[in-house]
Amino acid sequence: MLLLLVEVLIVSAVVKQSWIVQNIQEETFKNERVFGHQTAQNIRKRADDIYTRWFVKTGIQDSLYQMLLPQNNHSGGLDLGPVSDSVFSHVEGSLGTFWAVVYQIIVRLQVWWMWLPAALLLIIPAIIDGVMMRKVKIVAHLTSSSIRLKYATLTIVISLFMMTAALVSPFAVNPLLPLILILCCILMFSVILANVQKDI
Repeated sequence: MLLLLVEVLIVSAVVKQSWIVQNIQEETFKNERVFGHQTAQNIRKRADDIYTRWFVKTGIQDSLYQMLLPQNNHSGGLDLGPVSDSVFSHVEGSLGTFWAVVYQIIVRLQVWWMWLPAALLLIIPAIIDGVMMRKVKIVAHLTSSSIRLKYATLTIVISLFMMTAALVSPFAVNPLLPLILILCCILMFSVILANVQKDI
């Protein structure tokens, strides 16, 4: 969670809001090609509802703007003129980008949610296959592969990192990417089950 927050803040500081909005629109077109027009619109609608309920109606968005962008920027301090205006303009732009990134993350999570049923259907056979392979090795007195176990674990860690990075990526993400990463994790989990040490 901390890594995700850091990535959001970095993107907010270096990327313009218009770029994020353009990516959201591009991803919507990609979602339409993969899921169909109606499903893509439903994804955006659910994201709109969640964003409004969590950040707009609760007053969190307005509170953050009021805290960082007070109406009287020079009250009680030095009047730095153009310098002060430039600073507050940059802060306002970064805040706009921040909330655009938050919305983009919600949309992407909704896309991931679309792949959840497929993941649940695939993980059960993967677990069964991994457990059966482990039992076969035990009965046949075969040695579990520590190398396969090591690289399968590493692959899952890398895939999870890529999932986190994909959530806040400043570039448009293909809606098939989460499915590919989920499948990779499921397959590697099966390998781990098949090669876990016998005495565990």
